[in-house]
Amino acid sequence: PSEAPEPAGAHQQRFASTRLKPQVVLGARCPDRPVLVRPETPFSILAGDRVTLYVGTAVFLTLAPDEGEPVFELPVFRTTDTWIGADTRSGMLGYASRTSARTVLASLAARPGRAVTRLTLVNSTKRALAFERVVLPMPSLGLWAAADHRLWTDDVTYELSADPEGTVRTAAPEGAQRLSGPRTPRDGGAFQRAWATLFR
Repeated sequence: PSEAPEPAGAHQQRFASTRLKPQVVLGARCPDRPVLVRPETPFSILAGDRVTLYVGTAVFLTLAPDEGEPVFELPVFRTTDTWIGADTRSGMLGYASRTSARTVLASLAARPGRAVTRLTLVNSTKRALAFERVVLPMPSLGLWAAADHRLWTDDVTYELSADPEGTVRTAAPEGAQRLSGPRTPRDGGAFQRAWATLFR
């Protein structure tokens, strides 16, 4: 059969390597930067309460030899760059995203090239907290494939308590097969920096 015509404006890249064989592995993993997520409609979490949200994020496609680390990757679609931090000297470069903050998974449409994060926010204080934005430490999360034909990241739980920095926990989603591991070690530092910008 004849080859399909190349799309107009398509960008080509060539690679030379002794590691690349005729058969390569196409994979996926979480973004290379944290993602600053803002709900379309901000809300408050009552004192002593919790809420679980389902947030979708675009993944990166990877190209790798039969065995070994990826040699090339690209985002499924380009997300807007943003600066995450109190000022230009302290913080990190990330991606910006909007979420409908769905609390029921069935109401979140399955979209190709996007992974779902089960995000649980726990308010262990004695005051209501306004949820206006949250930072997801995507480079520290693994990517999973589940029987529901969705891609999932590790579950993320943020808890604010008497500790002013709060705590951040991650866990593998149940009943899913891992596609790729975290890009960076979970040393706690990235999580705490993410927490510092959570409720501001």
